Amino acid sequence: MGFRRPLFPRKASRAVAAGVIVPLTVALATAVPAAAAVPTGFTDTVAIGGLSSPTAAAFAPDGKVFVAEKSGLVKVFDSLSDSTPAVFADLRTQT
Repeated sequence: MGFRRPLFPRKASRAVAAGVIVPLTVALATAVPAAAAVPTGFTDTVAIGGLSSPTAAAFAPDGKVFVAEKSGLVKVFDSLSDSTPAVFADLRTQT
């Protein structure tokens, strides 16, 4: 058998990951800090609490919220009102 070309070349998958993860991480990193003044007419509310160093978040079409933590845990919430996440993936041994 000959050499098989991968379905998604390594460079392409890196580009896709960079195109999705980097903007999301930048958006989270540049979010307004909780101590900042909130403009008149707005309120500052914690959407999901109890996280340990969240680094990325993604919203699924069905309303689920996936949150990646620096430790390597990926948690999934059924909705923004869910206060008890399930562990979606445990990547701590790889990180």
